[in-house]
Amino acid sequence: MTDTNTTETNGSSNGSNGDATKGPSTIAKLIKQHNDTTENGKKLPSKKVQEELLADFKKLLAARDKAQKEFDAATKAFGEHAPAMVLAFGDMKIDVNGRLYFAASRGDTVFYREEGKQDPKRIIKA
Repeated sequence: MTDTNTTETNGSSNGSNGDATKGPSTIAKLIKQHNDTTENGKKLPSKKVQEELLADFKKLLAARDKAQKEFDAATKAFGEHAPAMVLAFGDMKIDVNGRLYFAASRGDTVFYREEGKQDPKRIIKA
């Protein structure tokens, strides 16, 4: 249960010889803390605490799955609506409360993509 490799490398040289290292990852830090407090997994939390943690995990997972399903359905409906928007408005951008959207496509799929936030300092108004 011990993890001796607590160093990450990002593979970028950043001007060095390619072995730029970072400190331990967050998961490595948590596993070290777990090992320190549980004598390398020999003293786990009480059954009650374990059951509460697992019950919360299941509840949160179900909520996430439900939200993902709703997101997927909304994305599908949004995409099915996009061709009608293009037929009606052409290549005009759509402004919804300051968020700009433009028509795009990938293969036969048409959708509206949100325009990235622009740095006003990088825009010259004529």
